[in-house]
Amino acid sequence: MTASPLPGPGWYPDPGNPYYWRWWDGSAWSPHVAPMASTVTRSPSELLAAEEASAPWARWAVVIYPMVAFATGVVGWIDAPQVAEFFHQLRLAFDNAQNGNSVNIPASPGSTGWTDAFGLVSIVIQILFLIWQYRAARLARQLGYPARHSPGWGVAFWFIPVVQFWMPYQAIRDCLPPGHPTRKTVLQVWVLLLVTGVTLSWLAFGSGYDRPLGVAVLVCLAVAEAVMGYRAYRVVTAIGKEHRRAMADPYRPLGT
Repeated sequence: MTASPLPGPGWYPDPGNPYYWRWWDGSAWSPHVAPMASTVTRSPSELLAAEEASAPWARWAVVIYPMVAFATGVVGWIDAPQVAEFFHQLRLAFDNAQNGNSVNIPASPGSTGWTDAFGLVSIVIQILFLIWQYRAARLARQLGYPARHSPGWGVAFWFIPVVQFWMPYQAIRDCLPPGHPTRKTVLQVWVLLLVTGVTLSWLAFGSGYDRPLGVAVLVCLAVAEAVMGYRAYRVVTAIGKEHRRAMADPYRPLGT
């Protein structure tokens, strides 16, 4: 007589509390619980349809964004000498003011048309991605995945100083169930996003003082942006695949 196979990962009635679900990781009960009552008024199938409608736009967004970021870095490298000259003239003006000499405040170099265009494209891309993130998070909550933040706060955190460096990552990660292998990829994408953001800032200022180093940084930026875009595409695809799997067969192993 063979033993019955253990059920796959998923939410099951909590053995210790009939009013809660508890997450079973495939071999043991986890500490994650969720109340059985739900405040979501839309059905899971409706939420899945909404997520899948925005998923193609999100995939395009995560591919185009690295291209726009790299192009912004190139523009920053081109304009960096003007920025460096502006700060040099500004320092001379402060020195003249301290010495009692006449002060001539230099004109700011301002932004180029390309910078404004890239900024507008970035805004559109971010809006498309956040719509998808909100919808994916709503379905993840309906499926019972444990999450640190609500779908709305997950979007809002992108615009709140300080917390924007970590909590949006948590919101996207929690669109996947605990133990899913793609959760590690979400962290990789997030680290690359922070690193490339710092790199763009350096190209806009530091490369004005060291042009050859700026070229080397641009090459590294191109590689990092390409890797980030590829992995981000995989994340969006994996979340959609996992949500469809959970809707069709909640007992199927994670990531298959």
